Amino acid sequence: ATLPAKLAGRIYGTHLKDNQGNENLALPPGDGTIPWEAVLEGLLLNGYQGSFDLEIASAGPKEVKDAYFRGKSYIEKQLEHIEQRRHTL
Repeated sequence: ATLPAKLAGRIYGTHLKDNQGNENLALPPGDGTIPWEAVLEGLLLNGYQGSFDLEIASAGPKEVKDAYFRGKSYIEKQLEHIEQRRHTL
């Protein structure tokens, strides 16, 4: 099982941010290398019921807003894929 799956019952909230694997960046989900669908599925299929909070760092208000909505849209699509698979199994 993946780490998110193993810990799902012990996690009460999340801060979703992406990175390139070599630095602790706060990129919008989907702009880095984290396998979000697998992470989210591991949490949800193992009982996670907490929030999904996006953590975004950017240069200014417009950039933060754009990054937030890009990340939000990406996570929503991943959640839709997970939900569709659950209904086809």
